[in-house]
Amino acid sequence: MLIEFNKEYPDIPFELFEYGSIRAANMVMEGKLDLALVNMHFYEIDKLNSYKLMTDKLVFCVSKEHPLAKCREVTIDMIKDEPVIMYNTDSVQNETLDAAFKRINTNPNTILHASQLFTIRNFVCNNLGGAFLYASLLRNLPGVTGLPISPAITQDIGLIWKKGSYTTDSAEKFINYAKNRSF
Repeated sequence: MLIEFNKEYPDIPFELFEYGSIRAANMVMEGKLDLALVNMHFYEIDKLNSYKLMTDKLVFCVSKEHPLAKCREVTIDMIKDEPVIMYNTDSVQNETLDAAFKRINTNPNTILHASQLFTIRNFVCNNLGGAFLYASLLRNLPGVTGLPISPAITQDIGLIWKKGSYTTDSAEKFINYAKNRSF
């Protein structure tokens, strides 16, 4: 989407930052970011303007050689002892997963907190652990098998921007551009 937006609006400069959704939302509320693409499952979402772009499912990713790779789906109970790579601690996804593990009275066996897909993919492909990723990411991760989680864990992904404050013309154009795209 960013590439197409840049082609359509080449005179609009933008600078990207990679943050977890919690940190990004706080930065939007503080006026440090104009807008952010986030996992919308956090408790302060109502304090922001938002637009849902898509709903995605989490899958548990393992290498093609991993014993679980043959499964049609997994449950949190099946993977409770597996070493896992989680996103950084400012990720809404971690809160969602922590709650899923707590429902079966355990915690994830976290071996790494990471934000870079390249790092996560390398850990997974080298059988160092499994990772919870969005199903939509799998097409860009060769060597990784994504197993549906039962019951399914869905997450809404969308744009957020500050309520009650001036939205720049550039940010407004991007918001409208995103609203007119299908994902």
